[in-house]
Amino acid sequence: MAVRNLILITGLPGSGKTTLAEELNQQYRRSCVIHLDDGHTPETLKEESSPTLIIEGLLSGSAFYKALDAFPKLYQAQIIRFADNIEACLHNDRLRARPLKASASIRNMKITVPTIEELEARYPGLDVSIELREVTMGNEIQNWALNTLGLSKYCIHEEKPGDWRKSTGIYFYGDSWSLGGTYGNCWNDTMGSVDADPPKTSFDELDLLLEQVAPQLSLFHYKALYRTCVETVTYGESDYYGGYVSYARFVCDLTSLHKFLTEYGYIN
Repeated sequence: MAVRNLILITGLPGSGKTTLAEELNQQYRRSCVIHLDDGHTPETLKEESSPTLIIEGLLSGSAFYKALDAFPKLYQAQIIRFADNIEACLHNDRLRARPLKASASIRNMKITVPTIEELEARYPGLDVSIELREVTMGNEIQNWALNTLGLSKYCIHEEKPGDWRKSTGIYFYGDSWSLGGTYGNCWNDTMGSVDADPPKTSFDELDLLLEQVAPQLSLFHYKALYRTCVETVTYGESDYYGGYVSYARFVCDLTSLHKFLTEYGYIN
Protein backbone atom coordinates (compact mmCIF):
# COMPACT_ATOMS: atom_id res chain seq x y z
CA MET A 1 0.00 0.00 0.00
CA ALA A 2 1.33 3.43 -0.94
CA VAL A 3 1.74 6.33 1.46
CA ARG A 4 -1.19 8.69 0.89
CA ASN A 5 -0.91 11.09 3.81
CA LEU A 6 2.42 12.57 4.86
CA ILE A 7 3.01 14.63 8.00
CA LEU A 8 6.37 16.37 8.32
CA ILE A 9 7.29 17.80 11.73
CA THR A 10 10.24 20.16 12.16
CA GLY A 11 11.61 22.52 14.76
CA LEU A 12 14.63 23.19 16.92
CA PRO A 13 15.87 20.47 19.29
CA GLY A 14 13.67 20.40 22.37
CA SER A 15 10.65 21.89 20.61
CA GLY A 16 8.48 18.79 21.03
CA LYS A 17 8.73 17.06 17.65
CA THR A 18 9.00 13.50 18.97
CA THR A 19 6.21 13.96 21.51
CA LEU A 20 3.87 15.36 18.87
CA ALA A 21 4.74 12.59 16.40
CA GLU A 22 3.86 9.91 18.94
CA GLU A 23 0.61 11.68 19.85
CA LEU A 24 -0.42 11.91 16.20
CA ASN A 25 0.48 8.27 15.68
CA GLN A 26 -2.16 7.33 18.24
CA GLN A 27 -4.82 9.24 16.31
CA TYR A 28 -4.49 7.33 13.05
CA ARG A 29 -5.64 3.79 12.48
CA ARG A 30 -2.72 2.78 10.27
CA SER A 31 0.30 5.00 10.59
CA CYS A 32 4.01 4.90 11.21
CA VAL A 33 6.50 7.32 12.79
CA ILE A 34 9.93 7.90 11.29
CA HIS A 35 12.56 9.61 13.43
CA LEU A 36 15.21 11.07 11.13
CA ASP A 37 17.72 10.85 13.98
CA ASP A 38 17.65 7.08 13.39
CA GLY A 39 19.55 7.52 10.13
CA HIS A 40 16.79 7.37 7.53
CA THR A 41 17.48 8.67 4.01
CA PRO A 42 15.15 9.44 1.09
CA GLU A 43 15.93 5.98 -0.25
CA THR A 44 14.93 4.21 2.97
CA LEU A 45 11.79 6.35 3.19
CA LYS A 46 10.61 4.93 -0.14
CA GLU A 47 10.34 1.52 1.51
CA GLU A 48 7.59 2.73 3.86
CA SER A 49 4.04 1.68 2.98
CA SER A 50 1.80 2.86 5.82
CA PRO A 51 -1.15 4.93 4.52
CA THR A 52 -0.17 7.72 6.92
CA LEU A 53 3.49 8.43 7.51
CA ILE A 54 4.72 10.83 10.19
CA ILE A 55 8.29 12.06 9.82
CA GLU A 56 9.92 14.14 12.53
CA GLY A 57 13.38 15.63 12.63
CA LEU A 58 15.49 18.67 11.83
CA LEU A 59 13.90 19.14 8.42
CA SER A 60 14.91 22.30 6.61
CA GLY A 61 15.09 23.65 3.07
CA SER A 62 15.49 21.00 0.40
CA ALA A 63 14.92 18.18 2.92
CA PHE A 64 11.17 18.80 2.56
CA TYR A 65 11.36 18.25 -1.19
CA LYS A 66 13.36 15.05 -0.77
CA ALA A 67 10.75 13.69 1.62
CA LEU A 68 7.84 14.65 -0.63
CA ASP A 69 9.56 13.33 -3.76
CA ALA A 70 9.90 9.92 -2.09
CA PHE A 71 6.13 9.38 -2.28
CA PRO A 72 4.72 10.06 -5.77
CA LYS A 73 1.21 8.83 -4.87
CA LEU A 74 0.62 11.29 -2.07
CA TYR A 75 -2.84 12.75 -1.68
CA GLN A 76 -2.22 15.00 1.29
CA ALA A 77 0.83 16.54 2.97
CA GLN A 78 1.02 18.57 6.15
CA ILE A 79 4.05 20.43 7.46
CA ILE A 80 4.06 21.25 11.17
CA ARG A 81 6.75 23.71 12.12
CA PHE A 82 7.50 24.62 15.75
CA ALA A 83 8.31 28.27 16.38
CA ASP A 84 11.94 29.19 17.09
CA ASN A 85 11.49 29.72 20.83
CA ILE A 86 15.10 29.39 21.91
CA GLU A 87 14.42 29.92 25.62
CA ALA A 88 11.74 27.21 25.76
CA CYS A 89 13.82 24.76 23.69
CA LEU A 90 16.86 25.26 25.94
CA HIS A 91 14.67 24.64 28.98
CA ASN A 92 13.24 21.44 27.49
CA ASP A 93 16.67 20.28 26.38
CA ARG A 94 17.98 20.58 29.96
CA LEU A 95 15.11 18.38 31.15
CA ARG A 96 15.79 15.57 28.71
CA ALA A 97 17.52 12.45 29.97
CA ARG A 98 20.37 12.68 27.47
CA PRO A 99 24.07 12.88 28.35
CA LEU A 100 24.74 15.24 25.44
CA LYS A 101 22.76 18.45 25.20
CA ALA A 102 21.86 20.40 22.07
CA SER A 103 22.27 23.95 23.34
CA ALA A 104 24.70 24.97 20.58
CA SER A 105 22.34 23.74 17.86
CA ILE A 106 19.36 25.40 19.51
CA ARG A 107 21.12 28.77 19.62
CA ASN A 108 22.53 28.67 16.10
CA MET A 109 20.41 26.43 13.88
CA LYS A 110 18.30 28.06 11.19
CA ILE A 111 15.29 26.14 9.93
CA THR A 112 13.62 27.17 6.67
CA VAL A 113 10.30 25.88 5.38
CA PRO A 114 9.01 26.21 1.80
CA THR A 115 6.01 28.45 1.31
CA ILE A 116 2.59 27.17 0.33
CA GLU A 117 3.05 28.81 -3.08
CA GLU A 118 6.34 27.02 -3.67
CA LEU A 119 4.88 23.66 -2.66
CA GLU A 120 1.76 24.06 -4.79
CA ALA A 121 3.83 25.02 -7.80
CA ARG A 122 6.08 22.00 -7.43
CA TYR A 123 3.33 19.51 -6.52
CA PRO A 124 0.16 20.51 -8.42
CA GLY A 125 -2.93 18.73 -7.18
CA LEU A 126 -1.41 17.88 -3.79
CA ASP A 127 -3.47 18.97 -0.79
CA VAL A 128 -0.74 20.65 1.24
CA SER A 129 -0.84 22.76 4.40
CA ILE A 130 1.63 24.40 6.79
CA GLU A 131 0.94 24.84 10.50
CA LEU A 132 2.99 26.86 12.99
CA ARG A 133 2.93 25.63 16.59
CA GLU A 134 4.24 27.24 19.74
CA VAL A 135 6.76 25.42 21.92
CA THR A 136 5.50 24.35 25.34
CA MET A 137 7.95 24.48 28.22
CA GLY A 138 8.17 21.07 29.85
CA ASN A 139 7.34 20.45 33.48
CA GLU A 140 10.43 19.61 35.53
CA ILE A 141 8.59 17.30 37.92
CA GLN A 142 6.76 15.47 35.16
CA ASN A 143 10.03 15.01 33.30
CA TRP A 144 11.68 13.66 36.48
CA ALA A 145 8.82 11.22 36.95
CA LEU A 146 9.08 9.96 33.36
CA ASN A 147 12.84 9.82 32.91
CA THR A 148 14.22 9.21 36.41
CA LEU A 149 11.44 7.31 38.13
CA GLY A 150 10.62 5.52 34.88
CA LEU A 151 6.88 6.05 35.22
CA SER A 152 4.63 5.72 32.21
CA LYS A 153 2.76 8.87 31.23
CA TYR A 154 -0.41 6.90 31.98
CA CYS A 155 0.67 6.63 35.64
CA ILE A 156 0.97 10.39 36.11
CA HIS A 157 -2.15 12.42 36.82
CA GLU A 158 -2.84 16.13 37.13
CA GLU A 159 -5.73 15.72 39.56
CA LYS A 160 -6.46 13.66 42.63
CA PRO A 161 -9.21 11.07 42.14
CA GLY A 162 -12.61 12.43 43.07
CA ASP A 163 -11.30 15.94 43.72
CA TRP A 164 -14.33 18.13 43.01
CA ARG A 165 -12.16 21.24 43.43
CA LYS A 166 -10.07 20.12 40.45
CA SER A 167 -6.87 21.32 42.10
CA THR A 168 -4.02 20.58 39.74
CA GLY A 169 -0.64 19.07 40.49
CA ILE A 170 1.33 15.97 39.53
CA TYR A 171 0.26 12.80 41.29
CA PHE A 172 1.10 9.11 41.29
CA TYR A 173 -1.70 6.70 42.21
CA GLY A 174 -1.53 3.35 43.90
CA ASP A 175 -4.04 0.59 43.11
CA SER A 176 -7.51 1.26 44.45
CA TRP A 177 -9.57 -0.92 46.77
CA SER A 178 -13.33 -1.00 47.23
CA LEU A 179 -14.93 0.32 50.39
CA GLY A 180 -18.22 -1.31 49.44
CA GLY A 181 -21.47 0.05 48.10
CA THR A 182 -24.54 -0.85 46.13
CA TYR A 183 -25.56 -1.70 42.59
CA GLY A 184 -28.92 -1.56 40.81
CA ASN A 185 -30.56 -3.36 37.92
CA CYS A 186 -33.00 -2.68 35.10
CA TRP A 187 -35.82 -4.93 36.44
CA ASN A 188 -36.82 -3.33 39.75
CA ASP A 189 -35.71 -0.96 42.48
CA THR A 190 -33.91 -3.59 44.49
CA MET A 191 -30.30 -2.67 45.26
CA GLY A 192 -27.57 -5.25 45.59
CA SER A 193 -24.62 -5.01 47.93
CA VAL A 194 -20.97 -4.64 46.87
CA ASP A 195 -18.52 -6.09 49.38
CA ALA A 196 -15.54 -4.10 50.54
CA ASP A 197 -12.03 -5.29 49.72
CA PRO A 198 -9.46 -5.86 52.45
CA PRO A 199 -7.89 -2.43 53.03
CA LYS A 200 -4.36 -1.91 51.78
CA THR A 201 -1.82 -1.10 54.46
CA SER A 202 1.14 -0.13 52.27
CA PHE A 203 1.80 1.85 49.10
CA ASP A 204 3.78 -0.91 47.38
CA GLU A 205 4.09 0.95 44.07
CA LEU A 206 5.77 3.92 45.74
CA ASP A 207 8.02 1.70 47.86
CA LEU A 208 9.39 0.08 44.69
CA LEU A 209 10.16 3.53 43.24
CA LEU A 210 11.91 4.62 46.41
CA GLU A 211 14.09 1.50 46.37
CA GLN A 212 15.30 2.57 42.93
CA VAL A 213 15.72 6.31 43.33
CA ALA A 214 16.71 6.52 47.03
CA PRO A 215 17.89 3.08 48.20
CA GLN A 216 19.71 4.65 51.18
CA LEU A 217 16.54 6.29 52.52
CA SER A 218 16.52 6.03 56.31
CA LEU A 219 13.53 4.74 58.26
CA PHE A 220 13.16 8.15 59.92
CA HIS A 221 13.00 9.93 56.56
CA TYR A 222 10.81 7.19 55.10
CA LYS A 223 8.15 7.86 57.71
CA ALA A 224 8.53 11.64 57.34
CA LEU A 225 8.24 11.29 53.56
CA TYR A 226 4.95 9.46 53.88
CA ARG A 227 3.56 12.09 56.23
CA THR A 228 4.60 14.83 53.80
CA CYS A 229 3.89 13.36 50.39
CA VAL A 230 1.28 10.61 50.67
CA GLU A 231 -2.40 10.63 51.52
CA THR A 232 -5.26 8.18 51.33
CA VAL A 233 -7.95 9.53 49.03
CA THR A 234 -11.53 8.28 49.01
CA TYR A 235 -13.98 8.80 46.16
CA GLY A 236 -17.01 7.16 44.64
CA GLU A 237 -18.57 6.11 41.38
CA SER A 238 -22.28 6.06 40.53
CA ASP A 239 -23.82 3.74 37.99
CA TYR A 240 -26.77 4.17 35.66
CA TYR A 241 -29.15 2.20 37.87
CA GLY A 242 -28.63 4.21 41.06
CA GLY A 243 -25.82 2.21 42.60
CA TYR A 244 -22.83 3.80 44.26
CA VAL A 245 -19.48 2.26 45.19
CA SER A 246 -16.80 3.95 47.27
CA TYR A 247 -13.11 3.44 46.68
CA ALA A 248 -9.84 4.39 48.32
CA ARG A 249 -6.27 4.57 47.10
CA PHE A 250 -2.91 5.96 48.12
CA VAL A 251 -1.86 9.08 46.24
CA CYS A 252 1.65 10.55 46.17
CA ASP A 253 2.22 14.22 45.40
CA LEU A 254 5.25 13.98 43.11
CA THR A 255 6.13 17.66 43.51
CA SER A 256 6.37 17.21 47.28
CA LEU A 257 8.29 13.95 46.82
CA HIS A 258 10.88 15.61 44.57
CA LYS A 259 11.26 18.50 47.03
CA PHE A 260 11.66 16.15 50.01
CA LEU A 261 14.27 13.93 48.35
CA THR A 262 16.19 16.98 47.12
CA GLU A 263 16.19 18.80 50.46
CA TYR A 264 17.53 15.76 52.30
CA GLY A 265 20.20 15.00 49.71
CA TYR A 266 18.81 11.76 48.29
CA ILE A 267 18.72 13.17 44.76
CA ASN A 268 20.49 16.08 43.09
